[in-house]
Amino acid sequence: GAGLTAFAATHLYSGGLFIAAVPCSLVAGHLLSGRIGRDVLRVLGAVAAGILLGLLTSPYFPANLSFLAREAMNMVVGPIVHAGSEWQPYSTWYFLETSAPLLAVWGLAIVSNLRSGRKLSPDSVSLFVLQAGFFALTCKSRHFIEYWPAFALIHIGDLLGPAIAARLAPEGWRLRVRMAVLIFLLAGGAILAFPRMKKIREEIQPRQPDVEVARAMKALKAVSKPGDLVFLDDWDVFPVAFYYNHHNYYTMGLDPIYTSRPYPDLHRRWVAISEGRAAVQDPGDAAMKRPPAVGDIVSRFGAGYVMVLADHPGMYSQIRARTDLFQMIYPVRSGERRVVLASQPEVAVFTTQSGGKSQ
Repeated sequence: GAGLTAFAATHLYSGGLFIAAVPCSLVAGHLLSGRIGRDVLRVLGAVAAGILLGLLTSPYFPANLSFLAREAMNMVVGPIVHAGSEWQPYSTWYFLETSAPLLAVWGLAIVSNLRSGRKLSPDSVSLFVLQAGFFALTCKSRHFIEYWPAFALIHIGDLLGPAIAARLAPEGWRLRVRMAVLIFLLAGGAILAFPRMKKIREEIQPRQPDVEVARAMKALKAVSKPGDLVFLDDWDVFPVAFYYNHHNYYTMGLDPIYTSRPYPDLHRRWVAISEGRAAVQDPGDAAMKRPPAVGDIVSRFGAGYVMVLADHPGMYSQIRARTDLFQMIYPVRSGERRVVLASQPEVAVFTTQSGGKSQ
């Protein structure tokens, strides 16, 4: 089961690093406890084999190897290529405010276990190592917030369950009491989090830009050919764009590393264009090292279409200035000619001089 899980996580999610943390923590916990059995080594071997098979059968092989290496580097020293705020830490107050109940119960569980004098089993030590590692990563980067709380809850149940079961129930009921403790903690956390549920519900509703992107992609799909390249203004808009229109190709998606590593010059030009820092008029020099220009969208990327959201006003104004290269095709009014908008729309789509024929 461990090997199959490792293979699926690596092949489908590129999560080999996170899956590898489990057997590594298991080995570390058993070593700290003074003994390590063959069963632990078998789990380690099965997971290693699953990860290796997942890497080799990935459709991104061998590029996925450099991606995982960069992910490991991001964990240790931080991102070299800017990839939004997910690799930045939370502010201390925000982290404490949102995690206070979990941190308080976790601290009480540790103190209670220390006062009881109960010796932790090798598996319990392994669980502590695993969740402490994710806690340290969460303090360093919000990228890991989706992992640490789950392991913290499991660790709390592991620490408090036996002590409560020993006092309140006979041997045959201990497993049920452990489950009851875990359910109690989950219910308590839900009650404490209830005042924030309204805000959370508002945050998970589809944002207006996403709704507009969906409409724009449906319109683009109707006029473009399969395989036409769309120049995106940001990498994190790709999932929404691809979900509603997967017959086009996109300049950026999933992670900036997929572009910055194999195509550093194109990535440099994409950053300059998306930030509105590129030259509006193309320099006469056609050399590869010339400064980035808006015309690179056609001449270097070979894009047939461009999509710009309202949070990139610099890029939008530069593209609108090059009427010889770009023509807006969305938004348009049904049955009417294209409308010249006085202000920047939420989402704008342009066709390029290449007429949608990507190079």
